[in-house]
Amino acid sequence: SQNIKSKLTRKNVLDGISTLIGMLKNYKEVPENGLVMFAGAIPQNNTPGTEKMERYIVDPPEKAKTFRYHCASEFLLWPLEDMLKSKETYGLLVIGRKESAVGYITGNHVEIVRDFTSGIHGKHKAGGQSQKRYERLIEEGEKRFYRRISEEVNELFLKIEDLQGIFIGGPGPSKEKFVNDESLDYRLRDKILDVVDLGYGGTEGIRALIEKIKKKISNVKFIREKEVVQGFLKEISTESGLAAYGLKEVEKALTMGAVKKLILSEKLDIYQLKIECSNCGH
Repeated sequence: SQNIKSKLTRKNVLDGISTLIGMLKNYKEVPENGLVMFAGAIPQNNTPGTEKMERYIVDPPEKAKTFRYHCASEFLLWPLEDMLKSKETYGLLVIGRKESAVGYITGNHVEIVRDFTSGIHGKHKAGGQSQKRYERLIEEGEKRFYRRISEEVNELFLKIEDLQGIFIGGPGPSKEKFVNDESLDYRLRDKILDVVDLGYGGTEGIRALIEKIKKKISNVKFIREKEVVQGFLKEISTESGLAAYGLKEVEKALTMGAVKKLILSEKLDIYQLKIECSNCGH
């Protein structure tokens, strides 16, 4: 801090360090996951000259791997942001002779990236040489279709750093033909976890594939949340008395200590404040 030329900036930095030291005195031991502390002179309403010392303590969701002292014009947040990222992503690939789709599931989010249509016609009723020639054209069309899918899949999945595995599904033998075609990048072929039979192709097949593989990726947040909500709806429908909904009802259950699981919507826009007078404590 002694190298900072601006007297005001240097004072703010020293005040911030003193604030952090004072905060540390409240801890007899380091929490299990470590500690993340921020202190800085923040302009109020972005108006210069109105700086106010603000401090924040964060209990990180994962163990802090390094000690870092950072002095800059803004708080260093990316280590915390990395901790909050979903660590597990699975590729989803549905292969059908006429319709195919590619997507992925990560955390509580399912993304269908692309769907494909082959334009391949059905079986031909002609016989003899015409039948054989037609079947050969269909087979060549299938191979071109699979390779077109592979190009898209290679480009998409190789960019995903935390790709845990790939599940492939589809109706009929098309999925096996795709895997055996070997047009998929070898790094992705090594990540194929299962090939499953489905009754659908295309985007509908993606949803069917998720249902088929949910036991294998039960640790993915999306699957866990779905099962929790289904359990909640079951308790509501059977009127077992083991579930409550609505703000007042849930607050009452929380006050009684009767809540085992609490479900909150990401779109919930409610703030509850507790204000205490610093003079009288009221």
